[in-house]
Amino acid sequence: IQQEFNALKTISQNTANINTVGYRSESVFSTLTPSTTTQKTFSDLEHRQTLSYLNPNNGSYSATSRTLDFALSGKGWFVVAVNDGFSLTRDGHFHIDKNGYLLTRQGLSVLGQEAKPIIITEKNLEALKVDSKGYIHDSESGTTINQILVVYAENGDVKAQGNALYSASNVKQADQNEYQVFQGKLEQSNAMMSQDMVKIMELSRHIES
Repeated sequence: IQQEFNALKTISQNTANINTVGYRSESVFSTLTPSTTTQKTFSDLEHRQTLSYLNPNNGSYSATSRTLDFALSGKGWFVVAVNDGFSLTRDGHFHIDKNGYLLTRQGLSVLGQEAKPIIITEKNLEALKVDSKGYIHDSESGTTINQILVVYAENGDVKAQGNALYSASNVKQADQNEYQVFQGKLEQSNAMMSQDMVKIMELSRHIES
């Protein structure tokens, strides 16, 4: 029954994050652990384990018209600096601090070219234009300031950390043909409330029985 509890916990996380920008929902499935014998018995059912995987589908997009809001379509993740390295996110609600660093809502530095923090010193933020490949342009001076780093990771390698942050052990810079950056938009959670509520009811009934 522990497998059902684990599945219920995972799916409940989806419903709790239905309004979390950039959230990737998780799906669960059960599998048998490898047996040391060739003969299968009913006891094998006790060795099931519940595994989860991220739903790779894009969420819906909402227009904010805010200069520092960004959404990704296709494959790819924004990269942010954390104490022990980096994390991935699809939450593009950014802001600039007093020193010009482009930050996430949690205050983490957004990485750009050469995997270094992006610094924007331009005062007129309305003049900042970001194209579909993440290049940041100052429309007043005509200069290119930086490029938002977008990386690719195999879906099975991506693990949730919380707060719409994710980790992966092996990433590479994404092919520019496989993603688009939208300025003035945010990607909503890709969780499917109706489907998850049905699963929660089914699991709850099974646990109670």
